[in-house]
Formats: sequence, C-alpha cells, structure tokens
Amino acid sequence: MKRLWVILFLLLTQALIFSQNSVIVNTKTGRIHNFGVLHLPDSLDQKEYKNKDLAVKDGFEFCKACFDLRPELFDYDLEKQLTSQAIIAIKNRYEIMYEHERLEFLNGLMGVVLKRWPEELRGYSYRLQIIRDEAPNALAIAGGNIYLTTGLIDMVENDAELESVLVHEIAHVERRHTLRSFKEYQKKQLGVRALALLMTTLSLASGNQNVEALSQLTKILTEYSAILAVKGYSRDLEMEADMFAQLYFKENQLNERSIITVLDRFATYTTTRLGYISNVNAFSDHPAILNRIRQVESGRFYKYSDPLKLYLNPVGIFLSDKPVLFATPTEEPRVKPQYLLNQNDKLLLSGIDDGFISIEIDRYYVSESSESINHDELLILGRIINRDRYQNYTINRIDLKYLNVIIPINGLADVSVLAGEQADFFGRIKVMKYLMGNVEESFKNKDINPYLISISPIDVSENKKLKKSAWGPRIMCEAVIK
Repeated sequence: MKRLWVILFLLLTQALIFSQNSVIVNTKTGRIHNFGVLHLPDSLDQKEYKNKDLAVKDGFEFCKACFDLRPELFDYDLEKQLTSQAIIAIKNRYEIMYEHERLEFLNGLMGVVLKRWPEELRGYSYRLQIIRDEAPNALAIAGGNIYLTTGLIDMVENDAELESVLVHEIAHVERRHTLRSFKEYQKKQLGVRALALLMTTLSLASGNQNVEALSQLTKILTEYSAILAVKGYSRDLEMEADMFAQLYFKENQLNERSIITVLDRFATYTTTRLGYISNVNAFSDHPAILNRIRQVESGRFYKYSDPLKLYLNPVGIFLSDKPVLFATPTEEPRVKPQYLLNQNDKLLLSGIDDGFISIEIDRYYVSESSESINHDELLILGRIINRDRYQNYTINRIDLKYLNVIIPINGLADVSVLAGEQADFFGRIKVMKYLMGNVEESFKNKDINPYLISISPIDVSENKKLKKSAWGPRIMCEAVIK
C-alpha cells in the first residue's frame, strides 16, 4: 500500500511539473499562452505543447500578456529612455517620409539582412524610416530604429551598396552603440558629476522614481540625443560597425567590395561640394572615411576551430578603487597580500571558485588603424560566461603584456554578466605596428599573456536591472588559458 502511495505521489509530481512547463497554442491566432490562464481559447482551438520551445519550433508566436518579450539586457530601461529621446531629436530636426517608393523594398532587404546576421540577434524590434534630405546619411539608434536619407538612396547605384549600409547600421544597434556612446558622453562632459548621474540612473532602474533624479536624467538624455541626431557615432564605433559589415559579408560568402564603394561615394560627395556642407554627420569627414576604407581593404579575419578560452581564478583584492596603480610599465599592480586581507575580503574570496568566469574568443580581426598611421588594430569577438550560479559580476579591466608594454583590451570594461549566464563582447586592442606581429602570433597560437584582470561583484534586481554600482571590491584574477 505504501508503495502505491509513493507511485501516486511521483505521478502527481510529474503531472504538476508538466503542467508548469506546458503551454497552450491558440490554433486560430497562432499565439502561445501559459497553461491555466483565463484568456485561453475555446477547447476546439487549443493545442497543447510540453514546453514553449516546441511551440516556437512549429512557428507559433508568444502572447504578449503571458510572456515578457523584452530583451534580457543590462541597462535595457535606460536604453529605452535613450530611444525615446533620440526619436524626438530626429523628428525635431528632420522630415520623416512615411510614404516612399523604395520603403517596402528597403524593409524587405532589412529583413534579409537580419536573417543572415552572423551572430544571435539580441531581440530588438527593427523599423526603417526615410528622411527627406538631399545630403546622403544613415543613422541607427537604440532599439532598432534605422534612418536613411533620400540623398543616400539616390546616391547609391545597386542593392549591394544598400545592403552594406543596412548591415553597418544594424551593427550599431546590435552592439548597443547608442548606450555605449551615451556613457562615454557622461564621462567626458560631466567629469566627477558623471558618477552622481550614474547613481541616479541606477536608482531609477531599481524602481526609485525620484522626481529630481528623473529630471536630471531626462535633461542629459535630451542633450546627448540632440548631438547624436547631428553627429552620429564616434570613429571607434564606426570602425566597429565597419568590421561587423565585413564579418557579415564574409560569413555569408558575399562580395564585400560594396562596403568600399559606398564609403567612397560618401568621400567623393564631400570633395565635390563647394562651400559649406550643412549636414555634418559620420559620413562627412573626408579623412576619416579614407581611413575607414584603408581599414576595410587591409582587414583580415581569423576564426578558431576551437575557441581560445581564459578561465579566471581569484588571487587577491586591489588596495584602491582604481584598477591600475603602475609606477612603471614593468611594476606589478599593488594587491593586498593574502595575510593582510580583512575578514570581509577573506569571506568574499573563499566563496569564489577557480574558473568562476571564463572568456571565450571565437575570432579576431586585424587591420590598419583608422586613427593612427603608427598603430594597427586587433579586434576580438566572443562571450564572457559566468559559471557562478549565485553572483553577478562586471568586468573592470583586462590588460595584456608584450615586451614590457602594457596593452589594455578596450571594450571589455563595464560588461556585466548575470549569475549562470553569458554576455557577448567586442574587444579592441590598439598596438604599435612593431608589436602587432608578436600580438597576432600569440593570439593565433593561444599563447597570450594576460597581465591585469579586475572584476567586481554587482547586485541586480529581479528584473535584471543594476541596483548597485560596480565600484565594490575589485577582485584581481589570474587567467588559465586553454
């Protein structure tokens, strides 16, 4: 009898688990619903699946009431506010054409590009709009809004050039360039006040709707958005978007020459116009465009058959909030010796396992620098995996060392990874030409020399929004390379 009750209990438990995971599809609308909600369709229109993934595989879509369809990204709420302000700035400056003979074609081409995208898309909802302006220009803002001017559409001569423009702009969105450039704007324009504004942003993300804080944030968002609508992105971010355009064409076995020809059209446009060019944007700086063309022409990819992996082990706590305390390029960073650690430090390190963070690099890209004739660029792409299932972390800094020269990997700082999850990254290494041979060879042979790695634990809310600053204890790590 006892055995029968055990069997019945197990069957009931399995049934409960099944009901929790199972979903119901409305066969009339094609929408996927959670099991047991009151707005399910009539029984004749229901189709049950063991889990939502099987329903998606059969081509059904999620019910927006039953499922949270927002991308699971850090700072997503701040990014939405940036999107709103940027849209307002663009509408205030330009005339949007809601009807245009090429609009349907361009939307279809954008859909093709998204299907061919060389990485997993973040989940943004894309929308293409046309601006009435004779000057050729293109702009993408956070969230998936892409704008092309009538001048650009009239200037290009083939669909491949339009495709290269769309790829470039989608790269701006997928790499979150609006958010990243906004944070840089904060640092440059506000100096020490940037920290106060960042704390304002974090308090808003955690649900503290302070009116004064919201007013300050809205003001700085408005200022930045007005600048973005006119000038576009920095050279660094344009270079990153160009590189992704090359990656897209290479991964899809397409001719990448259209990237060069469309850039050359922009460069030629600026030199054939007499007098003042009113529309200053990312494509109106002639020398910068020529540098970008040189970068595309010289660029080459290397893809690992098996990723280059770095497993990070905690070895100490930094004495200062500043991640680097070098007196000379060869001096070791000052770290608390183990016997000087206080009880909180010891407790923190004792709870962190070796290999708690791993960095996996899939490919790298080498080209001449678009900024300096004395430097080359090595760009790395991959993911950061947080193997700690309980603690969230943010990367503060990662440096490499070659011939007593310390080289930072830009782009990894401020990348945050949730417990048990992973985040994509794009790292940029700017190297003097005489060193590039050594650096590239070390990456190719998986023999790189990480010199300084700084990581901090962070707290997030249930909605995966930052709650506390990443300026907590900075953990120094060493890397085991495989």
